[in-house]
Amino acid sequence: MKFRIFTVILFLLSTSAAFAQLKVGSNPSQINKSSILELESTRQGLLLPRIPGANLTAAPLNAAPDGMIIYVTDSSSLFIRKNGLWQKMSVDSVANNGNWNTIGNAGLDSNKNFIGTTDQQALVFKTGNAERMRLSANGNIKVAAGTIPTGTNQLQVMVIDPATGTLLQRTMAASAFNNAIVSLNGLRDTVQTFAVDSTAAKDFSITSTNGVHTFNIPSQSGTGATSRGLLSYNDWLRFDSSARFQILHTLFSTAPDPNGISVNNGTLTLHAADATNPGAVSAGDQTFGGNKTFQNNVHVVQNATIDGNVVLTNINNAAPTDSSNVLIRRTDGTVVKRLLNDNAFKTLVIGKSPGTANDINIDSSSATQTVINVPDASTTVRGVINLLSGQTFAGYKSFRDSLAVGVAEGTKANSSFQVVGSVATNLTKVTSSYAATAGDNTILADATGGALTITLPSPSTIAGRIYTIKKVGSGGIDKEVTIATSGGTIDGSSNYIIYNDWTFVTIQTDGTDWYVIKK
Repeated sequence: MKFRIFTVILFLLSTSAAFAQLKVGSNPSQINKSSILELESTRQGLLLPRIPGANLTAAPLNAAPDGMIIYVTDSSSLFIRKNGLWQKMSVDSVANNGNWNTIGNAGLDSNKNFIGTTDQQALVFKTGNAERMRLSANGNIKVAAGTIPTGTNQLQVMVIDPATGTLLQRTMAASAFNNAIVSLNGLRDTVQTFAVDSTAAKDFSITSTNGVHTFNIPSQSGTGATSRGLLSYNDWLRFDSSARFQILHTLFSTAPDPNGISVNNGTLTLHAADATNPGAVSAGDQTFGGNKTFQNNVHVVQNATIDGNVVLTNINNAAPTDSSNVLIRRTDGTVVKRLLNDNAFKTLVIGKSPGTANDINIDSSSATQTVINVPDASTTVRGVINLLSGQTFAGYKSFRDSLAVGVAEGTKANSSFQVVGSVATNLTKVTSSYAATAGDNTILADATGGALTITLPSPSTIAGRIYTIKKVGSGGIDKEVTIATSGGTIDGSSNYIIYNDWTFVTIQTDGTDWYVIKK
């Protein structure tokens, strides 16, 4: 049986259609020329998917292609998809192979072997190809009509012994199901009705007698004799008059109130406003909260203290003179008037001043303006970045933080280097042996004319560099592309060989050796 299993696996591996070879396990850079997939290990094996048997009839496994192999955990067996069905690939003892013999079975495990279904399907019992009994998915038992004899006075019923769970057949008189007793609030009359009693001075109640259920729903009479009931018009008048009151007089209080006004026993009290509560304005000291807008002039007789900012509008411009009056704020918070020479208001210009050196400089020779010359940076001049035209810079440039290209203004890069858009890297195509350089990124090795070698540079000073090498053309597996090193190894080997056309490998160095990171 093991021979048959491995025969199927080798058949699948040898007939897989792909343009790349894959080696898994030991010696990953050395792959057999004739294999499309090779597994190599002295301590590990091939572990197939382990699937419960119930999933074989559910999507997508119920429509899997022929040739698929899985391990079914319920039966501890390998299954293969063949002719649209899942078939077991190995046969164990009768007790474990899932087959139930009609001549009896031995060695059964009651915790493992059973008759029934493993999905939400009913179990059907038949004789003469006719259904006699059905055990539904929810555990209900249905017996086919006609199986239990019927009679005029006797019925055959099935009962379950609650102590043992045994299903028993018993005979019961048909009259046992006639004239069932109905009880409602203690009454067992065949006909029962409902009535309403609105007698005053009675509380809510329900009485049942002689087949009649009477609901007492009293009303208030206005006399207060009934504690609960529907409100009458007289009761409403009594309630309304009690709720009314009359304002007798008013008072003013300096104590704040959340509402600014209060009423107590006919007295209306106005409360003084403060920083957090509304109210009236008193003649004493007060602090108000919230913004206040005055439509007309505000006259302050004595000093005014302002802790925040002051915004002045509609201020007239002064005529040009040798000096101007300005307001300044001293350290003690007072505002005073000072004279300031008009030269302090000389125009400040940012741009390139005529006749200045082609570099960043400040020109204050003009009597009317001071020029800060900030030219565009180039390969020979220090300056700024021009957002409206292209520029070329010289020298090494390092960014301490992240760098984003092509993102919206103000957007922070989500990585050390982020590019939103396409990225162009150098693509080199060779038809003969070639030594990779610092200017290469992707190398297309065309071995149509014969085998060739791509030699990687020494990794000692280029830690992190990445090359992608792909075999192209129609050289076939007899004209391989060998990737050699000028120092270090490739995944522990001195070289890496690509046999199949249109197969690639991406290699990166850590400064000592080269490692395959994608293929």
